[in-house]
Amino acid sequence: MEVPSEGVRFTWWNKRDNGPIREKLDHALVNSEWFEEFQRAKVINLPMVGSNHSLILLDTDQRDKVSRKQFRFESIWVEHEECEEVISKGWEEDFLRPHCYQLVQKLNGSRSLLISWSKHTFPNNKKLIGELMADLTKVQNEDLIEENIQLASQITE
Repeated sequence: MEVPSEGVRFTWWNKRDNGPIREKLDHALVNSEWFEEFQRAKVINLPMVGSNHSLILLDTDQRDKVSRKQFRFESIWVEHEECEEVISKGWEEDFLRPHCYQLVQKLNGSRSLLISWSKHTFPNNKKLIGELMADLTKVQNEDLIEENIQLASQITE
């Protein structure tokens, strides 16, 4: 059985101006036992960015399993003049503990400072990315006319 999907209708596009073709090539297939275990599961077909294939995300919707949000270092931070200073502040404090403990504490300190600094320095990046992804999904779901092809290219640049 196929896991229900949402997002962009097509998961592949040949990206040709002459004779464009779009298809839904990607599906998530599971057996009944799996589907019974993950009844709220769904596939999210993400917009195509930098490829002619859509990423597919299998969301099992396990609400009761809460985990700490994973920290991700954003490459745009390096371009900002204050980034190195923020990281250095996280490494300043000394601990009278084993080296591995010091390393973990300094990494956590830098992480906290970077998160706080990023929220202040780069406000609403996630909101802007979300808006662009929504626009891209809308365009990729529409008919393949020259205007929509150009618009999709502009959004992904």
